[in-house]
Amino acid sequence: MEMQDKVNKVVRRKKQDDEGFSYVCQVCDFDCVGRKGIMKHFNEGHSEELDKIKSELKGEDVDAQLTKLVMNSAFVEEKSNGVPEKHKNGVVEKGKEPGKAEAKAKGAVKPKLAMTIDRLDAMEKVQEDTGRKDYPVTLDVMKMIDARTTRIPNYGSLQGRIARLVAVVVGKKEIVEIEEEEEEEEKKEKEGEKMEEEDEEPNLYCFKCNEGLGSSYSVIMPHLEEKHEDFLNVLYTMFPPAKKRMGQFIEKAAAKFKLEVPSLKDVEKLIKIDEDEKQKQRDALLLKRKQELAAERAKQEEERKEKMRKLEEERKKKQEEWNKKNPPLTENQRRMKERDRVKAELKKIKGQHGGMRRQRLEKRL
Repeated sequence: MEMQDKVNKVVRRKKQDDEGFSYVCQVCDFDCVGRKGIMKHFNEGHSEELDKIKSELKGEDVDAQLTKLVMNSAFVEEKSNGVPEKHKNGVVEKGKEPGKAEAKAKGAVKPKLAMTIDRLDAMEKVQEDTGRKDYPVTLDVMKMIDARTTRIPNYGSLQGRIARLVAVVVGKKEIVEIEEEEEEEEKKEKEGEKMEEEDEEPNLYCFKCNEGLGSSYSVIMPHLEEKHEDFLNVLYTMFPPAKKRMGQFIEKAAAKFKLEVPSLKDVEKLIKIDEDEKQKQRDALLLKRKQELAAERAKQEEERKEKMRKLEEERKKKQEEWNKKNPPLTENQRRMKERDRVKAELKKIKGQHGGMRRQRLEKRL
């Protein structure tokens, strides 16, 4: 029970509407369905808490014990007295959420924002001037973006997650010709969501403030501290261990990744590409094994034929040696040998009552 209580302090289960449940990280409120997802989240973002619990477990298979404790974790307690928030130009501010007071006055209850990717997809709005999707900067929305990011194959660990969240506020605005845009789009479709290492200096742009930030990645953190403090607070809430070095994480993430929030369509496309690639690898491995098996069988068949050939040669050799030692008899020799044998038979039946037998042998003389 003592170890279960310690596990309950870092992870709990939450009941869902479909009579199932999800796992909730008590450190950063990350929510996901399936124990593999929550274990992956802890290994990447909260490995220190995980190592502390593992060090106190006894036995050989520590990972199996920890997984069992996570699966039996207590259910999270629903909070009904949380502080509502509102957002202005994508920046969260303390206060009452718009429409909250009116809803309460009418007796209506606003449903809690579920952490589902489908709900996030419904909230996406496209800015007419830039064609870029705009997201409200709230904890729930950013957790949903993070949940969507972690579905991407090889999303880039913690830096990849932070890069997609920073993209809610800051992006790389490129000025290119139409032909170059089409070539870049085709290249993106072929390569998917790969890490980029740009030779040219980026043109950083804050889409919430509608102002350019220059070409140095080091200006992103000061800009966020100055004008988007609540956005940083959300990041600190989601990634407590990275709080002290958040500036370094943001700078490296911006330099290493495209500052773009992945859409549901992009995620599904990348998952499909990854599955196709893995299927190709499985097919190639299967084909290789079949070829190896066919080659092994061909080798065994060749060895069997070689063995039979050697046995046949050995048999013929022995036959030749025997023929040399026992040359075939001539016709006269065979007749003489046959007479001798018949005479020997007649001597045996001499004095016995074997008239018919005697007559047959005498005819052969």
